[in-house]
This record gives sequence, C-alpha cells and structure tokens, in this order.
Amino acid sequence: MDSAGTSSWHRGEQPDPGSIKVCRKYGLDITGQKSRPVSTKDVENFQYFIAMDKSNYWTLKNEYAIPDEKMFLMRDFDPNRDGNRDVPDPYGMSDSSFEEVYKMIDRSMAGFLEFLKEKHPDIFRG
Repeated sequence: MDSAGTSSWHRGEQPDPGSIKVCRKYGLDITGQKSRPVSTKDVENFQYFIAMDKSNYWTLKNEYAIPDEKMFLMRDFDPNRDGNRDVPDPYGMSDSSFEEVYKMIDRSMAGFLEFLKEKHPDIFRG
C-alpha cells in the first residue's frame, strides 16, 4: 500500500498539520509520510487505485490509462455515503473538518478491507 498525488505541488512535504493532529488522536503517526506524485511504475506495481474525489479519479484514468476494474473512489466503500462520493479536502478548514474526513476514510477503509476479503480470500486465511 502507498499514497501518491496526481500532481507534484507538494512533493516531499509532510501531511497537513490538521491531518497529523487528528491521526495522532487515534494513535497513528503519519509524520514520516512524504508527498509524491503518481508514476507510471505505480500502474505496473499496484493492483488497485483509490481516488479521493472524481477529479483525481479522472486524472488517473486519463493520464495513466488505469483500467476500470482497478479504479475506485474511496467512498465507494463507505457504508454511510450520501449522493456525493467525493472525500472533501479539509485543507484550510477547522479541526472538526479534519476529524470528519478521518472518520469518512476510516469507514471507507473498513469497507475496502471487506472488498479485499471477498475478492482475495486466500490473502486473509489464517
């Protein structure tokens, strides 16, 4: 698993301080993460691509020709999603906005793990 952006604007930077703060609250230390752009190597190396919003989804599809079966929006896996499937960017917003996005991603990741268990049961056998 890895994380990358569709641009190189923040290459090498740590996550937003609001993200660091809310993750720390839940026992996660993300201070070692550094921003990097998606590369053509990623398309070869990763089985799934999960975009946070439709804009990034279409950038990945159009610029990297990622097949439909490999592409998802994060909230495709959120059992509480409403009509909007985008994860909002809380940049420049309140602490509560970062908290809301964290919870949205946490729910979505639980759904993604269930998807993986169904698609790849051999990986989860103990």
